[in-house]
Amino acid sequence: PAPAPTARRLLAPAAEGEGPICKGYRVLQPGTVLANGNVLEFYSLWDSAGYDVRADLSAVDATAETPIAGTYVGDESVVEGDSVHVWPAYRFEHTISEENSLSDGAGLIVPITAWSASTGDSTTSEALQFCLSNAPPEHRESRIVGDARRFVERDGETLYRVRNGDSIRVETTWRYTVAPFGIEADFAALDDSAAVRTVYYGGVSEEGEADYWFWYELSDQAFSGSDYPLPLLVRGFDGGCGRDSVTLLFEMDNQGPSEAPSLHPLPAVVTDAELAVSGRIYDEDAEDVLLLVNGGGYHVAQVYASYDSLVFADTLSLAAGTNTITAYARDLVGNRSPVSETASVELQDVPLFRSFTVVEPETVACHTDSVLAVENGDLIHFYAFWDDRAEYGVTADFSRIDSEGPEALPATRRPDLDRVVTVGDSSQAWACYEVSHRISEQNALSDGDDLAVPVTADDPQTGNRATSETLLLCLRNDPPEHLWTHLLGDSARFVERDDETLFLVRNGGTINIQTSWRSIYRSQFDVAADFSQVDRDFLEHLVSYAVIDSLTSDSVGTYAISYAFSVDACCDEGVDEYPLSVPIRIRDAHCGCGTHTIRLEMDNQGPAEGVTFDPTPLGSVGQSPLAVSGVAPGSPYDVLLVIDHEDADSTSRVTAVPDAEDRFTAEVPLLSGSNRLEAFARDVVGNRSSGSGAVLIYLVDQTALEIPKPFHRGDEFVLVNPGGWEALEVEIYNLEGDRVWSRSYRDGPFYRRNVVWDGRNAAGETVRQGPYLLRVVMTAIGGSQRTEVRAFVFQR
Repeated sequence: PAPAPTARRLLAPAAEGEGPICKGYRVLQPGTVLANGNVLEFYSLWDSAGYDVRADLSAVDATAETPIAGTYVGDESVVEGDSVHVWPAYRFEHTISEENSLSDGAGLIVPITAWSASTGDSTTSEALQFCLSNAPPEHRESRIVGDARRFVERDGETLYRVRNGDSIRVETTWRYTVAPFGIEADFAALDDSAAVRTVYYGGVSEEGEADYWFWYELSDQAFSGSDYPLPLLVRGFDGGCGRDSVTLLFEMDNQGPSEAPSLHPLPAVVTDAELAVSGRIYDEDAEDVLLLVNGGGYHVAQVYASYDSLVFADTLSLAAGTNTITAYARDLVGNRSPVSETASVELQDVPLFRSFTVVEPETVACHTDSVLAVENGDLIHFYAFWDDRAEYGVTADFSRIDSEGPEALPATRRPDLDRVVTVGDSSQAWACYEVSHRISEQNALSDGDDLAVPVTADDPQTGNRATSETLLLCLRNDPPEHLWTHLLGDSARFVERDDETLFLVRNGGTINIQTSWRSIYRSQFDVAADFSQVDRDFLEHLVSYAVIDSLTSDSVGTYAISYAFSVDACCDEGVDEYPLSVPIRIRDAHCGCGTHTIRLEMDNQGPAEGVTFDPTPLGSVGQSPLAVSGVAPGSPYDVLLVIDHEDADSTSRVTAVPDAEDRFTAEVPLLSGSNRLEAFARDVVGNRSSGSGAVLIYLVDQTALEIPKPFHRGDEFVLVNPGGWEALEVEIYNLEGDRVWSRSYRDGPFYRRNVVWDGRNAAGETVRQGPYLLRVVMTAIGGSQRTEVRAFVFQR
């Protein structure tokens, strides 16, 4: 680091008779870090007051072409150990030029030379060094990565809660000019044992910008106090002496939940290695529960509310023999409660199921990736893997999926397909048993979901057995039947391509589909339409559905599907791709599903020719609507007229259909003031041509001042002027000539103003009923003024 601004450097004196002897220096301002425009002031201390002392500043200022002379300002006392020295001091002052072109750098030497007039000897000291920092690093953003709920507000500061032993991750972004760039983080305020070597940095640097992230693990005894905020200082430093820093604030929380959780009673003896464990916690600050089996192997159980209690549940894997189970409640930052009472459970030595591998059928149900869909006549072929401690007798029960199926079909042992599987830090030997069964064509079972095929293993050595019901199938002999699907829209949007009928759509357009299906199961279908091939921004939740006709006595359901394409859905401008497929998938109450695909073509090319007005509409009119006419490109295009009511901040749209001679007429609505009219040719899918060019039309309101008759409290005076005002003065007088109310409006330009009067005078009192005078002074945009006085009657 650079010396502090008040640092003094003492030098070893030169040998006697070799010339002037430099004793040291003292920097007054701005310190040893300089920037363009800084005033540099320092003292140089020598052994005599009769020297000519000069400093060469060219290393820090390119415009300092000649050394500057120091001024003798008296002697300075310097304490060195037990000695006091009195040395002459020479003062130097120089302003670093704003045009200084030197690059940032560190260790820049300012040589100071002293000449002795009596001896002619000179001595140069190069002990005074500075660094130049005109472009220091700039901190852009830093954030603590973690659970958002750990951020708390304390006295207007946002703090992040941590605990002893916790892990901290920070992401930080900087800009820099002088390479190389680096950062360092000071965790001393959070961790009494903090050391720079315990911070792990990573980063990606591009030219001029650096993204860093770093990790730090607090020691188990990091901090024992409760003070806050605890600062984490992150410093950025460049290849010169540029520095910047940011401070992140933390709060230390080492207080865990006060009460231990309790485990619900567990059986003393079990035969299934998978044990369901649950319990209750008594501290609302508990975030989750840590379950320990045999003193290790942490399992995290989530906490949830049940009636007026907080409970937890998890499934633990037991080892053969006696297992001990304990639990801790844990808060948001990971502090633990006292430990629960220990529960003991003995696992008897039973066969251990490992896994299934299904060979046939190869397809899965359309609604899930884990449940296999089968039909009558399908072959079910799978391998069941168990532990290899004994040659088990394995059977499979197909009675739940096949009314003609066996309840105990023997499996075939397949040693050639045994496996050795790595699980964590250990290996497991898996023994393979093969099962094969074809569902009967005469199977009378109804369709259904989650139909288990229990597989049982019997150990001939111990007589113990175990059953797995993890293989789930669904039966779908009666899937939904597609009746019809219609695309709603202009018949001109249907085109023939290579003997296929395609429906035209466009980027930013909307498609509406109706589809009808029949099922023997009287419940609504699940509908899913996949637009991913047409729209690169497709998200399923953006597709909206509506039930037109729910399942009735004949089990028919009809659904409406609506989808709005993104503005850059598919295809470059002028390029039509076809066919684009949109599968519509239907699932019934079980796992029966059907698919129907519609074909689309993307058309993003609008009409090549635009619309022209004939004649051009007038610039100022006195009535609305306004009749306009013109020429369009012709069939199959229509004309879209867009009217931007600029003064009312609203827009109207009118559609016109050209006649056989490609001419069109339309009446467009206007609002008082400025109206911007533009016309476009539009094809059947909504693509527009280039615009006709905007025409500006003013609707002139013949009434410049409107007053309700009679005027009641809260009514409005309406002032309209198509030419626009810069300012308004509105005043109300009684017949005696007294002004009772006034308002000024100087926020123009504006073309309409509604002035509300609540019937009160300037003192807030309701005036009496009767005649009054309204005086309006209008200042036009051009500066001219007009005054109008109108009488009106006020009634309460």
